[in-house]
Amino acid sequence: MKDIQKMKKAFTLIEILVSVMIVSFIVASAMSLFSKNQEMAVYIKKRASSELDNSLFVTTQGQKYNKDEKNAYDILADEFVIDEMESRDVLKKISKKINVTPARTISLGSIAPKED
Repeated sequence: MKDIQKMKKAFTLIEILVSVMIVSFIVASAMSLFSKNQEMAVYIKKRASSELDNSLFVTTQGQKYNKDEKNAYDILADEFVIDEMESRDVLKKISKKINVTPARTISLGSIAPKED
């Protein structure tokens, strides 16, 4: 009877293996989620940077450069005084081909309520 009580107090090899498998599965799942979140964060950061770069070219001066490739400094220099050399260098490195899409009116004929 004493031998049975001693055996019950200790973990068996199978119990230890099962617990190790469960822990490894949880760790692998967490690492997979972390990797996906990290990739998404990098994508969002690049996308935000790209959108910021694009917003530099949305000025009234930008309209006249249709189908030209210009850097941000050339476009912003007319509207802002940029004294810092570091800022100038950063803006000169950002260049885009500008395509101005003309604004079109939207017909609301099929959506507008009919008057009786």
